[in-house]
Parts: sequence; C-alpha cells; structure tokens
Amino acid sequence: MRERLVAAATPPPDPYKGIVLVQATPCYDLLVSLRALYNPRTFETTRGWAAATKAKLDPSLYERGKFFFQGSDTALGYGAGQLVAGLGDAPQPQDLIEAVRAADSADLALRMLDTGETSDETLAIFSTFLGRTGTAAPTASIEAILRELPVEWARRVRRVLGDPAGIQAELADVLELYHAAIFALEVPHTEDDLRRAATMAEELLRVLPTAEVIERLTGGYTLGDDLALRQIVLAPSVFIHPFMSSRIDQTAGRALVIFGARSNAFLQYDPVPIDPELVRAMKALADPGRLRVLRLLGRGPMFGVELVEALRLAQPTVHHHLAQLRSAGLVRQERTKGGMRYTVRRDAAGATIKALERLLGGG
Repeated sequence: MRERLVAAATPPPDPYKGIVLVQATPCYDLLVSLRALYNPRTFETTRGWAAATKAKLDPSLYERGKFFFQGSDTALGYGAGQLVAGLGDAPQPQDLIEAVRAADSADLALRMLDTGETSDETLAIFSTFLGRTGTAAPTASIEAILRELPVEWARRVRRVLGDPAGIQAELADVLELYHAAIFALEVPHTEDDLRRAATMAEELLRVLPTAEVIERLTGGYTLGDDLALRQIVLAPSVFIHPFMSSRIDQTAGRALVIFGARSNAFLQYDPVPIDPELVRAMKALADPGRLRVLRLLGRGPMFGVELVEALRLAQPTVHHHLAQLRSAGLVRQERTKGGMRYTVRRDAAGATIKALERLLGGG
C-alpha cells in the first residue's frame, strides 16, 4: 500500500524539461515598445511614456509605424520576434534589424500573419500563396479567409500577401529609424530589469515543471503537454507587462513566450501611482461582457471557439475580453493542439478584494 501511495504522489514527467531557453535581450522590447507606443489605452503602465515619446518622434515615422503596430488584437511587427532566438548570445536591436532585412521575405510575411491563434489550415494556405510550397493557392481560398477577418486586419493581411518584400523593407526601415531616435536611449534603463526577470525564470525552471513556470511568469497563460515542441524561448519584456505574447510554430516545433518584467522605469510618468493590478481587475470586472465570460468559465473550462458561440459575439470581441481577464489574473489560458482553452482562477477574487482594502485603508 505504501509503495502505491508513493507512486501516486510522484509528479508526472515534464515534457518540456531541457528544451527551454531564457533569453534576456532588448530585441523583444524594440518590438513591444512600439506596440505600447501605438496602443496607450491598452498598455496603461507605459501610457505616460508613450505620450512623451510620441511628442519626440518624427510625425512621418509615427505614421509609417501604424501599419505594423497599431490596433487589432496583435501586431504584424511581432512576427520579427521569432527571429531573435537564432541570433546567438545576447543579440542587440541592431542585430535584429539586420536579420529582418536579410530574412526570406515570404517566411517573414508568414510570421507576421500568425496572430498566435491563426489556425494551421490558414497558415498553410498563406504559405502556399506566398510560394513557399512550390504550388499556387487559389485566390478563392484567400478571399474566403479574408472575409472572416475584421476589416482592418484583413486589409493589412492583403497588403502583406501582395507585397512581402516591400513590407519587409518598410518594417526594417521603421525599426532602424525608431531605434536611432528613441529606443537606443531606453535600453540602459531596462537592462537590469530584464536580467532580473530572466534570472527568476531560470531559478523557477530548476524547481518547477515548465508549464507551471510559464503560467507564473505570464499570470495565467501556459502550454499544454500535447504540443510536440523542440524549443521553448522565454523572453522577458518590461514594456509588455502585465500582458504577454506567444507564437507557436508547430511545424518547426518552436514556441516563443514573451512575458512581462516589472520595472520602475515608468514611475516618473505617474505622479500618483495606483496598484496597476487592482486597476486592471476593476476594469475587467466592470464590463458586463467580461462578467458573462467569467460566469461561463465558472461552469468549467472552455475553448475560445466555444465561448464565441455561447456569447454570440464576434471573435475579436471575445478575444479582447479574454485578454483583459487574463491580464487581470482572472482566467487561465492554455495553448493546446485543439486551440486555446480557458479556465477561471478562483483565487483571484480574494486578491482583488485585499488590494481594494489596502487602497481604501490608505496602504
């Protein structure tokens, strides 16, 4: 009996042990900071920084960057982040910019069009259309996909598919000019924060399963154990906190997870700082649509497509609700072969109440 009890208590093997690379480099924040710059309503932590930076940026450059980083659920420019892991030890932003210029334009275009939730079938059609398989994708297939996308995102997808080389050159130019004008000055202020976050991730990986570490670092996102991965890159970013970003290349067996690193670099822009986690939780709970999501998840785990059907809302709207709930620590998001699976985090309610009590108590 004792042997059976001991065996039952033995944790399952970690399918991802030994394949994780923790990469602390400003290359990821070169991209994420642009996302924060163009979306200050979403990236509240850096809103003051974004206002000050926009005032310093050449207006024509600001306009050029909108296509890659403004609006939608994600950014086309994030696709370049998948190049960083192949740049060796401690790559710098200029290394990434050169890699963008040197990349195969069709390959880069496909990475840009992957939102993190784009289906394998859709990516396969895009790949064929871009000529990566040696055959031609029927235009009707592309048009059918575009009709299902939000209008603005469909416009951008159409432009990338139509001129991948031109889009590649434009992205490289935007990154180079932005780095020279703005980002190079930000790097020294965030290097220590990135190193601390990377060290914490490495320490957690020594004692916890990979999936649990990812969930802790991202505040609720993780990878299912049914993904056939050969490499997982964990990359800290001070600009993405408290959000995260992930890309899974199931064909190559690679995953990139960008997680938030806490930083005091932006406090100078906020004269009366308030606990940002409390703000996010209160905003998330103040929306009736998000409360309906929580009520559904309170009954049990659901996939994203199931939530879309149950709520009878557009997919981008549901994805936005889920992103806000995850960033507030209210839901858990798991990437599986079947798609994104969501569960409610029941412990989050108590943490929110305690944070509110501290605020009202003057703490």
